[in-house]
Amino acid sequence: MNTSGTTSWRTLRRTADLPEVPWANGRGTTVELISPDESSLFYSRSFPVDGRWRLSVASLDEPGPYSRLPDKDRVHVPLAGIGLTVDGELHTIPACTPFTFDGGARTELTVLPVPTRAVNLVVDRDSPAAGRLDIRVVDAGTPVPNALAAVALDGSDDLLVPYVPDVGEVRISAADTRLVAVVWKPWASSGTEK
Repeated sequence: MNTSGTTSWRTLRRTADLPEVPWANGRGTTVELISPDESSLFYSRSFPVDGRWRLSVASLDEPGPYSRLPDKDRVHVPLAGIGLTVDGELHTIPACTPFTFDGGARTELTVLPVPTRAVNLVVDRDSPAAGRLDIRVVDAGTPVPNALAAVALDGSDDLLVPYVPDVGEVRISAADTRLVAVVWKPWASSGTEK
């Protein structure tokens, strides 16, 4: 895999082919793109983020509480602007802006001008991936260093992975197509690693 900056992607999964499943609290639905079990398949020497993270796309159709996910960190990327109240504090989140919060916090969608979707990255705090994953929202033509996967914001919400020669076909996307990319953060070069 290319760690210098992925600009070529291939489709790993078509979201239209995946089932919608109810949220843990039953108040909405989501499409799971990468399950915690599958996330371990993204481990390699180049990307040392072994397992226990999840990537999904949720439908946000009406205001209401989010499921509580104790011992997990969440990164939420709404595709339209929303307001989330987390432990009593309102946060206004612009469209396509990553927002990180404690999965166990009391969280409620309180401002929803229009129904939308949100890309979610959920990471177990006690996993090797904790603190090592990040979300970047970029144009498809922008190099993405250390990319693991991406969600295409072209209306398909398809799951993309960095293209590797002779493995699948390159997905052709307009250079200005937005992507929500999951990237790993290398350890700081302090001479020691965790």
